Amino acid sequence: MAVIYSQSRELFLSPIFQWSLLIPYLIFMVLVLMKRPSYFKGSAIRTALVTFLIINACYYLYTFLLYEVIDPGLYQLQSDLMIANSKTHNLGTPGDVSQRPEVMYAPESLKYTFSKVMLWYAQGAIFGAAISFILGNILGKKEPEE
Repeated sequence: MAVIYSQSRELFLSPIFQWSLLIPYLIFMVLVLMKRPSYFKGSAIRTALVTFLIINACYYLYTFLLYEVIDPGLYQLQSDLMIANSKTHNLGTPGDVSQRPEVMYAPESLKYTFSKVMLWYAQGAIFGAAISFILGNILGKKEPEE
């Protein structure tokens, strides 16, 4: 993330780059599950979820510090890009003034607050649980029958 940010702030903010960050999540989760000895499915699901939650916490900590401490000007750039994108795709013609891109995507409305970060982290945990369930069932070994 830091490498992309240092090369291009616009690329760092692109949705394609942000979604591509799921690839390292998956790689780390699979690497942990490929560890020997093999985990049973229940343990594999838990292990994958804990791995996801740790990586996700690091992601949000880095992003929070980036926006709030390292480069607060990133809010303005993100706002400008989102407003321009809305105008490019004719998404800025609502009837209500509060739904105009200039209002919805104002830098103040994009601020990272503790409550927003915790909500996003919790939403990510739900997604992480689903991915962990899938990976744990695929890569975990069957529980012994008694």
